[in-house]
Amino acid sequence: MRTRSRSQVPAVSSTDATAALPVAATLRRLRCWLDALFARRGARALLFVLAILGICVRRPDALLHPQFWAEDGVVWYADAYNLGAWNAALHAESSYFQTLPRLVAGVALLVPLPWAPLLTNVAALCVEAAPLLLLWHRRWDTNVASPTARVVLMAWYVLLPNQQEVHANVTNAQWFFALYTWMVFVAAPPLGWTGRLHDAAVFLLFGLSGPFCICLAPFAVVRWWRHRDGHASAAVLLSLTMLLQLASLAALFPVARQHSSLGANCVVLLQLLGSKLFGAMLLGPNAVHRLLRCGWLALVAFSVGTTILGLACWRGPGALRSLILFAMGLLAAALVAPNVTPAGDQWEVMGHVAMAGSRYFLLPMVATMAAMVWLGSQVAAANGWRRGVAAACCVLAAIGIYHGAVHYRLQAFADLGFAARAAAFDALPPGTPMLIPINPDWQMRLVKH
Repeated sequence: MRTRSRSQVPAVSSTDATAALPVAATLRRLRCWLDALFARRGARALLFVLAILGICVRRPDALLHPQFWAEDGVVWYADAYNLGAWNAALHAESSYFQTLPRLVAGVALLVPLPWAPLLTNVAALCVEAAPLLLLWHRRWDTNVASPTARVVLMAWYVLLPNQQEVHANVTNAQWFFALYTWMVFVAAPPLGWTGRLHDAAVFLLFGLSGPFCICLAPFAVVRWWRHRDGHASAAVLLSLTMLLQLASLAALFPVARQHSSLGANCVVLLQLLGSKLFGAMLLGPNAVHRLLRCGWLALVAFSVGTTILGLACWRGPGALRSLILFAMGLLAAALVAPNVTPAGDQWEVMGHVAMAGSRYFLLPMVATMAAMVWLGSQVAAANGWRRGVAAACCVLAAIGIYHGAVHYRLQAFADLGFAARAAAFDALPPGTPMLIPINPDWQMRLVKH
């Protein structure tokens, strides 16, 4: 039997073998230094305060010149005022129960009408900021151990573009509350009774605030069945509220939702995902218009985004996979029955109007952001093609954060003189109705008590 001589064995250059070592060592030292910096309690508190301020300053008129927006006034506050808070809470809207905005509107009745928009806006901002609070809590140490990764996630979350429709209004705060509920769901079980009470209240309110629980309840049941890890409250409460929401949808959907056509096709779907999901989060809202008009650019964005999500589902931790599946499940359900326009094809309107239906893409954007940050965090430990993917995700994350900072400020609402109209309404005799214009070109009808 012939043996291969030592001279015939391909030699591995010492330069090639050690070329990657300085880069990897430098990246590890940099990450360790950043982790040590951000792990300090004072630094974490400062970063959290700055993040909260960053969310509030995106549209300062929400606090300085507060006004109702869309259903905040026309549905939630008007129903609470005209029908009474308790009676309004029992009414389904858009064929399902929405307790969170009705609860906020009921509390807003406790303050004078000129102050009611400020209260609802503050409540919406608190819900929007809630995921950041849980991100830094010790219950999330097992999901995101690196303080540096948490800082990147926090910064990108605050700067996330294309948020004009969902920022600082109670109507769309349910999307942020869905993210917060998922974070509670995957967090470590609470140790005390206050934590367990908090989790139960979150699951119950979440289940009664829209159809989102239909997508999360199966995850809760499967996890409880497989692990029995102390999350029985999530499985029970989400399952019960899911049945309630399904019953409401079955009874009211045929008559409560508009009957305009869907206009669905594969080309529009590709444009929507490539522009409003992957393109918007990396290049900002201005890129949405270009991607909607240019099919091949939308295809490139779609290909990059789906590759990132696929790799994260393949290699990522269980919590990340559940976020991707939960977010994409919500997006699929929303695209099957969107509520964007009373006339015309729903998908066509979303495909031609940059801001139309952008709320449906919020959680998928967060899931893609989390997948990109997780893949990028592997750059120091990965080898071969995985290091290339990790480095590419780091670059894409930097691009996304940069464009988020460029398009950080959101457009202020048109000043419709709400305070003066509210004062005029307070001067009316009891039983007199009044129409108050609110953004975006809607009218809120109140009958003076």
